[in-house]
Amino acid sequence: MTNASPAIHELFMLRMQIVQEISRLNSRHLYDRQVFGGCEMEVLRCERDASPDGSFAAEALATARERFETARLALRVCDEELADWHARLDELDSRIAGS
Repeated sequence: MTNASPAIHELFMLRMQIVQEISRLNSRHLYDRQVFGGCEMEVLRCERDASPDGSFAAEALATARERFETARLALRVCDEELADWHARLDELDSRIAGS
């Protein structure tokens, strides 16, 4: 083996860490997606149960919409993090292929 072997080994160790982080983020994304779906259903339930004059369930609807927006933001943040880590993985794979 040449001196490149330790460098390749380090690249593969780094790759394993990146894949582990992507796996963690995928798990979080699944959880966030489930929370988002639940919040969406809660908004729909509140809208369905709202009285015509708007007095019934107005507070519940406002709370549900707030939770929905929070969940939507969490999904967006996780999507951005996943995209970043996938880009890192692509870059590293290119480096490994060039070695």
